[in-house]
Amino acid sequence: MEEYISRAKSSGTKEEFGLNIRQYILERFMLSENEEEKDILALAKLSLKKMTEYSHYTDEQLSNSFSKTDCRGTNSIVKKKTLLIMNIENKLGVKIDDDTYPSIDTTDDLTDVLWSLLGEK
Repeated sequence: MEEYISRAKSSGTKEEFGLNIRQYILERFMLSENEEEKDILALAKLSLKKMTEYSHYTDEQLSNSFSKTDCRGTNSIVKKKTLLIMNIENKLGVKIDDDTYPSIDTTDDLTDVLWSLLGEK
C-alpha cells in the first residue's frame, strides 16, 4: 500500500500521480484494482459493505448502520472518506484547506487538490 504513496510522491505527471493515489485508495478500502467507481463516498460505502459482508447483518441493518449519524450529523461513510483524506494528507505532508474538503467528491477531485498542493511546496 505504501508503495503507491511513494510512487505518487515521485510522479512526474499529474496522470501518474492520480493513478497512484487511486490505487492507494482502492487498496486502503480493500477494493479491487478494477473498480471503476470514482466517487469517494460510493467507494467508502462499497468498502463498508465489503468489510461487513461476512457478518450476520441483514441489508436493512447495514443500511441503517451506514445512515446513522453522530452529534455532528456525520455518518460512517462520510467518516471513512474524511479519515482517508486525512491519512493521504499525512502521508504526503500536505494540508487541505477546510473550505476545500466539501468540493472533493471524486478521486479526480482529490488528485487535482493534492497535485496543486504538492506543486506549491
